[in-house]
Amino acid sequence: MPDSVVDLLCDLVATPSVNPMGRDLSGPIYFEARVTEYLRQFFIELGCRHEVIEVSPGRCNVLAKFDSPGATQTFLLDAHQDTVPVDGKARPAELVYSERMTAALERFAPDAPEALRLAARAQHLQRWQLPRRDY
Repeated sequence: MPDSVVDLLCDLVATPSVNPMGRDLSGPIYFEARVTEYLRQFFIELGCRHEVIEVSPGRCNVLAKFDSPGATQTFLLDAHQDTVPVDGKARPAELVYSERMTAALERFAPDAPEALRLAARAQHLQRWQLPRRDY
């Protein structure tokens, strides 16, 4: 088990999980199986209830619930296990998405104020904290 959140993040980032984006590719770097197994083992060692749900061959979601006695709030973390290949290198899907949103805003509104630039870049962060009717 990693000693810190930083170690956990480093382990996850270092684990290849390239989404072949519909191309007929195979090999140990493709799909999320290695990240799924890492997370499954992590949650076992943590003593955390979890479930692995295969949504298609080699493609799984991992759901985990950690009950904290006396907690008054629920925290939900939702993240992609796959990375997106860009120029022959795998990068986190969220980073690629935020860069594309920034580039699109630059094309549509090159003089956009800083607040709008930040909103476009990070619009997907913590979206679960607001009910859909509020945005």
